Amino acid sequence: MGLSSEGDRTVVFGREICLKFQMITLGQTGVPSRWYIRGMNRSDPTLLGDEFFARPAERVARYLAWSLLLDAARAAKRLEYEVDGEALHDFRVRIRKLRTFGRALKPLLGSGWPKGASGALKEIATATNAPRDREVEIERLTRERAHLGAVAARGATALGGWLGAGLAEAYAAVERTALPEFYALERDFRRRLSGAEGASDGTSSFASELRNRLLEHERELDERAKGVAAEEPYEAVHRVRIALKRLRYLLEPAQAAVGKRLVAVTAALAKLKELQEQLGGLNDLSVLTEEVSRLAATELPGVPHAEIAALATELGARRDALYAELGREALAEGLRALKKSLGAAARELRSLEPVVKRAGAAKGPVKPAAKLDVATQPVALAPEPRARAAGRRT
Repeated sequence: MGLSSEGDRTVVFGREICLKFQMITLGQTGVPSRWYIRGMNRSDPTLLGDEFFARPAERVARYLAWSLLLDAARAAKRLEYEVDGEALHDFRVRIRKLRTFGRALKPLLGSGWPKGASGALKEIATATNAPRDREVEIERLTRERAHLGAVAARGATALGGWLGAGLAEAYAAVERTALPEFYALERDFRRRLSGAEGASDGTSSFASELRNRLLEHERELDERAKGVAAEEPYEAVHRVRIALKRLRYLLEPAQAAVGKRLVAVTAALAKLKELQEQLGGLNDLSVLTEEVSRLAATELPGVPHAEIAALATELGARRDALYAELGREALAEGLRALKKSLGAAARELRSLEPVVKRAGAAKGPVKPAAKLDVATQPVALAPEPRARAAGRRT
């Protein structure tokens, strides 16, 4: 496309949305300071009022799917242009949010949810595993080094260097595979969402549908929590953590659309995040222990086998100690407290149904998200794309 005028560059993004970079020179650096993304802001005053949850469920679901899709598109561009060190993590989270939301509300999205979309999104997320796993493992090794003996600590340093050496290629693989696949799927999503028809009867409010999905996910969490009492609990803890994530990703899009006016839903999300982070540390250490144990059975260049073996042993002991510190009873108590919060959130959603149904009936159909026009609002801050530096990305 080239430069349309001095200081501006327009990049075609998919079919309908473009990114317009406003080039602002800072001193003598020549570094552009921010970009504006046209048509990608989530605010829509016709949707975000008190009647939001009583709107027809299909229309609200499609609006929120649009919002999640555009969030993922922003994160993809940050990753492609190497905007910041959190771009990969944010892209992965947004892909999983979109997948969770779409799977839970697929009947409401109808033709707006492409066939095979869940599998495609899972493949895209999986394609980003290698660099993210390396980053998490390097960070965890750094944190654990202070708790290790001398031999294991040397193994942690050597292994961290070996993992870091492969980061650049792991990122390059993401740009070759995951990003092109996402952009193709993103175009299909937007085309379908623009003219989608729901598959449900069209009479229920979004509050009702969201409450039903919340209760379904809560039952799934209950089933997974039963496995935590097993002798080998780490896989069960991981499954519980995934169930917590799915509950968060189900509730967060709706809560983000209306702010913190939903007191019980906001409290439930806070409890979900607290438990997820608590279990996340244990899961990271458990995954790292398994990976180091696997690598200890191989020959790694520049990494002495005795040091890696010592590292695997001490990490296993640290993992067991962390689980003992967490305690099954404490975890069970946390899950019971969460269950109360989720029950309050479900009651809060139910209380919205009769009020918003009456108010929403006089308001007419919801304005389609495809017609949003908020081009004047800056929604992202980023430097101009730069050439990739050799070695590990920061």
